[in-house]
Amino acid sequence: MDKKAFKKMWENWCIDIDQNTTQIAVSRNDTQQNLSRKINGGTIKYLELSEIVEKYGYSIEIHKKP
Repeated sequence: MDKKAFKKMWENWCIDIDQNTTQIAVSRNDTQQNLSRKINGGTIKYLELSEIVEKYGYSIEIHKKP
């Protein structure tokens, strides 16, 4: 997955949970600018992303491609 695909996936997920990056950042005591930089740059850490999505009832799993 490249940065563009990750950003699109993030945007779609935000729509699914009816939140935006600013709301998610505030709920984590972070800034919108910092979280957006990580999302747009594809530099967010796996554990950080996992913590975010789990808060909304989602999970991240690693699986082998068929």
